[in-house]
Amino acid sequence: MKLLPPLLALAALPLLLGCGSSSSPTPQPSTATAPAQRHLSPEQLYLQCRACHGADGLGVSGINPPLQGSPYLDHDELMVPIILHGYRSGQWNGVMTGFAGRYSDEEMARLLNWMRQRWSPTAADTDAATVRRIRLSLGNRRAQWRPDELRERLSALSAEPEAKEP
Repeated sequence: MKLLPPLLALAALPLLLGCGSSSSPTPQPSTATAPAQRHLSPEQLYLQCRACHGADGLGVSGINPPLQGSPYLDHDELMVPIILHGYRSGQWNGVMTGFAGRYSDEEMARLLNWMRQRWSPTAADTDAATVRRIRLSLGNRRAQWRPDELRERLSALSAEPEAKEP
């Protein structure tokens, strides 16, 4: 019986970190001032993601999607909004909370580049200016992203003359 409290605490960890919950977390607006720059490594920044997506980026079957092999990872215009506001999909039981007030633009760029090096090595790097532009373009959005909205964003990008091919 001595193992029960530590096991319960371990099982509750994803809920405490903001993932795996079926309830909607309190979203933060895109225009929220990004937090002050900290000097955290991408690995340290990924700890928030790791609880749900795993150290290997493979996610948790049926609960949280993998990052490895995700087509979203290739596109700043999809990943930045997802990281800012979170993601809700009928395919996965887990719900991703947003991190708009937790990561600065520079931190988010470093985190995205680190994830891409591991799980989408052909994707282009991003930078803080790109993250900031996208953050500001989203206005006061507070809702988590749904797959249909992300498909619309990708279609709109593909229709722009300067847009890169997905």
